[in-house]
Amino acid sequence: MDYVPVEVKLHILSYLSERDLSQVLLISKHWHLLALDPVLWGKLLPDSSTTDSDLLKVLQKRSLISHFKYNSSKITEGGLSQLLVQFGSTLRYLDLDSCDELSSDLISLLVEHCPNLSYLDLSANPFIDDVTMCQLAACQSLTTLRIRNCDTVTDLGLGMLASQVRLVNLDAGCLLYVRRPTIDALLETSSCILQTLVLDGANLNDVDLMELGKFANLRSLELQFCDEFTDQGFIGLKRSILSSVTQVIKMFQLIKSLPRCYYLQYLQSYKTSFLVTAQG
Repeated sequence: MDYVPVEVKLHILSYLSERDLSQVLLISKHWHLLALDPVLWGKLLPDSSTTDSDLLKVLQKRSLISHFKYNSSKITEGGLSQLLVQFGSTLRYLDLDSCDELSSDLISLLVEHCPNLSYLDLSANPFIDDVTMCQLAACQSLTTLRIRNCDTVTDLGLGMLASQVRLVNLDAGCLLYVRRPTIDALLETSSCILQTLVLDGANLNDVDLMELGKFANLRSLELQFCDEFTDQGFIGLKRSILSSVTQVIKMFQLIKSLPRCYYLQYLQSYKTSFLVTAQG
């Protein structure tokens, strides 16, 4: 390991929990100095047994927290509120996927105390709805938003947020009520910067699909289980994005009438990296 660059070692250490980093401090003087890097301690990744009491003890010892990932059902709204109030100004990355403790008050604290937040994951939470989207419209620093499986979010709320926040990455997969208004709102604010768009299960027709070709810098597009558009819509989309998209991934169940063999041959005539499974 002596010949491994310091940057690589720090990257490896970034995957460790606070408890594991404490063990690294004891290995040697060299590793002790590496493990003390403030960037590493800016990440707070509690394990499944962490309680509010454990979290508060950690918060008392920290001067900086930039990343937080919710992993423990034993952390309540009170513990999360303390985190946001105390370290909201330094938080850049907040993952609350499957967090049962979310509430309107907690979202309000997030908007008020996290002016520099760039990554937010609120996936798989039944509380997240259009009201939440309207609240998050005030988070002007937000560039990545994941709201996958938030079933009560509709075009009304997501369109409002998309019209106010310039998103680079949006995962709105498995939302039942997302249609054209959301795409129009994204085009209005993020047409030149959106790079990743996930609309799995969205109710998109051929015209809606071809509108996606207007995103000038789109790099990744996921449309699993979108079965309302036909091969004509997909071909129209494909033609419109050839000049800009370098990688489009995970397009499943796209074609209703185009035979598999012709479809694959059609794709092979272009220098793109589509990974497609079409129903034959």
